[in-house]
Amino acid sequence: MDFSGNHLLNFFSYNEVIHLYKMDDFMEKAKTVVFEIFKDKVDKSGRAYIEHLIRVSNKLQHPKEKVAGLLHDTFEDTSITYKDLLDIGFPKDILDIVQIVTKEKVTKYPISLEEKLHIYYKKIDSIINSGNIHAIRLKEADMSDNYDSNRLKKLPKEKQIWFHKKYGTQIEKLHKRIEKEKEGCI
Repeated sequence: MDFSGNHLLNFFSYNEVIHLYKMDDFMEKAKTVVFEIFKDKVDKSGRAYIEHLIRVSNKLQHPKEKVAGLLHDTFEDTSITYKDLLDIGFPKDILDIVQIVTKEKVTKYPISLEEKLHIYYKKIDSIINSGNIHAIRLKEADMSDNYDSNRLKKLPKEKQIWFHKKYGTQIEKLHKRIEKEKEGCI
């Protein structure tokens, strides 16, 4: 197997990437990847970012959602690509979940807060419209962790207000879509 050009080589040795490729347990593979690539990252409150990924994964029940929960910020926040993870053996259906919830990079700067909200709301709509219930549940778990009152109260007041605007109505939209799925309406 040729891994030259795989962005995981920015974080792992070639032999370690081969080891990742040979791992059969996708949860263990995901843990190995995210613990390395996010090891030095902290969240807005100064805590280890990996804690967020673990909490999101733990909120989910389905095995592929749990793996996607660990990986959900990988494409968005690192140089690692869909192809990089596909090349080391992650299944396409798990990577599709991650891709659906990944925010597109904003190329227009500066951008107003209203524009940021509009882009975010459109992203939530696109996740719902994807029809991928795994991605919908993952995004709801991610947002509920980001919107957790214990985490919010550690942030400055202006950040708290921003997160209320960003997540308040959108998390409810995701929740309603998940409830419809449970009721068999979709």
